[in-house]
Amino acid sequence: MRLLITDDESGARRKVRRFLSDQSDIEIVGEAANGHEALEFILHEQIDAMLLDIRMPSLDGFALLQALPEDRRPLVVFATAYDEFAVKAFEAHAVDYLLKPFDRTRFITALDRLRQRFQNTATDDLHQRIASTLAQLTPEPTYTRQFLVPDEQQMHVVHRDDIDWIEAAANYAVLHCGAKRHVLRTSLTALEKKLDPDLFCRVHRQAIVHLKKVVTLEALFKGDMVLHLSSGGEVRLSRRYREAFLQRFHH
Repeated sequence: MRLLITDDESGARRKVRRFLSDQSDIEIVGEAANGHEALEFILHEQIDAMLLDIRMPSLDGFALLQALPEDRRPLVVFATAYDEFAVKAFEAHAVDYLLKPFDRTRFITALDRLRQRFQNTATDDLHQRIASTLAQLTPEPTYTRQFLVPDEQQMHVVHRDDIDWIEAAANYAVLHCGAKRHVLRTSLTALEKKLDPDLFCRVHRQAIVHLKKVVTLEALFKGDMVLHLSSGGEVRLSRRYREAFLQRFHH
């Protein structure tokens, strides 16, 4: 069983390595100090199981699982020093959980449960239950906070707050993030449903803008306007969407 250790505390990772030192059937594929590192491991390596800390900076354990395609999620044993509510919620859905600080006896118990699950190849039910639990822990309605964007060599995690505006391009959506461009295979209409309406607004048939990135508005002819963004970019606001856009600033 190929296992990835994911924890932002180096001492916790060393502890797990020590507990696994005499477990000959476990191969430690690597260590990840945060969710972004773990994401790269899982997308590029064959990972069967993962010891996953819940609270990590930037991309926490929950966000990591949500960013992964369902068929790429490894078996998971969660570890946490906090979030007792999450521990209770995952108790029936994950392979196991460890409440920090845990000792070797408790760790081996979790490892044995992981082995049993690994030997059972029917993991689809586990994936469904983890997905169900993630949905229960996320307030409704849910809006996408991070996008997983592929290119020819790797996957990029793009946070919604880094997006200045989004442009329609045939069957694709282009995320404009400063000087960077990221392309998603989705329509602008489908993507709009995933965006928080308090932050994003449709301003043109082919454009959505992040409201916090708008600095000034410049009037054009026939009721159209140009939105000047903090990044230096410019986006056309058509007359059709102007009233709805301006209403966003009247709350």
